[in-house]
Amino acid sequence: GKKGKKGKGKQWYQRRVAITAGGTALVAYLNLALLVIFGYIRDFLRLWGYERTLAAKEYGNEGFPSLYHEFESFYHRNVYHRGSALTAAPLAGTPGAVIEIIERKWGAHLSSFKLTDQKRKKYRLRLCVDTTA
Repeated sequence: GKKGKKGKGKQWYQRRVAITAGGTALVAYLNLALLVIFGYIRDFLRLWGYERTLAAKEYGNEGFPSLYHEFESFYHRNVYHRGSALTAAPLAGTPGAVIEIIERKWGAHLSSFKLTDQKRKKYRLRLCVDTTA
């Protein structure tokens, strides 16, 4: 046979896959569900004037389709901003096992941020498993 081939003509190669444990996935889905539930509660409070919204509003568009879809703006307001505050951190150096993250000071409703001069060290925790036997 040819080099790199094994069996009935199918090419086999070494693959590395990040494995997510079932408990971790369950906790992630529960957290997402809680964010959505609290997001609907916050939208209810905004409707009754207890909380201010910074979302874009459309006026005078009778007869035209809306520019902002309801769930997309809801998701962006209540879920995306919270997740990006945790995951989209600016790095201060080369990524490795230990990374340095530049601290940010967030504005109102997580809509904007300022970079500070402080840096924080974090450990990257990732499990890669070789799926070949």
